[in-house]
Amino acid sequence: MGSLFPWEGKLMKTNTFHETPSGILSRLVRSGLSGLLLWSFFILSSQAWAAPVSYSVANGTVDLSVSVGGVIIGSQSTPLTNGAFTIDDAAQSLDDFEITLAPDIVMSLSATYGGYDTVTIQSATLSSDSGFVSQTVGSTGSTYTVLGSPLSVSGLWGGSNSGGPQPTVTDQPITYAVPSMTAIIGGSPVLFINSVTLNSLDGTPFGESAPLVVIASINVDSATVVPEPTTALLLGLGLLGLSAKQRRTRSSL
Repeated sequence: MGSLFPWEGKLMKTNTFHETPSGILSRLVRSGLSGLLLWSFFILSSQAWAAPVSYSVANGTVDLSVSVGGVIIGSQSTPLTNGAFTIDDAAQSLDDFEITLAPDIVMSLSATYGGYDTVTIQSATLSSDSGFVSQTVGSTGSTYTVLGSPLSVSGLWGGSNSGGPQPTVTDQPITYAVPSMTAIIGGSPVLFINSVTLNSLDGTPFGESAPLVVIASINVDSATVVPEPTTALLLGLGLLGLSAKQRRTRSSL
């Protein structure tokens, strides 16, 4: 197919111009396309930054305590490396979360309970349930406190007695509905869940009148942002436009 501009060959031969008219037209189209991509990226990503942000737990700690009748008879601290949560700073809300404790957390008891002197949390996950909502109950600067519900805990526990005849038990289910929890967001740690009950074990089968209560305080010291699919796509389009523009700039030098 012939050129749209019949005279461009002559112009190139005489070196009157460094670029043909059709080349100029093509360059303008490409420049306009990359500009459109960059404009879309910055406009749409600015909207995404105002939306709720999802995080993945990088590191933290969980402080556990076991109590009977309000008296603490055991405690343990363990690293936290597994969990995710979503917060909306504009609305000052915690939208959803899931925190999984490290496996096989052993707690020695200062007083036996039902014949056991050791309790093991084999696994436990605290997560927001369907319909979870949080309400802001206080704020100071960029730090705010929310009250959230409903939640639930699922997992397994076991017990043993190092010197008694009581048989060791394992793989006992934890299915506990948590009425509510208090969380502090935006400070240091990034997310702090204060004294949430993970389990309240009925002591009747063990000959105990009071339940065995396991309470956790969860400190998320650092977390990484999980990119939303739309944000990742916009970032890719923006980088593509920048790359194309840089290639054209180098080729024109």
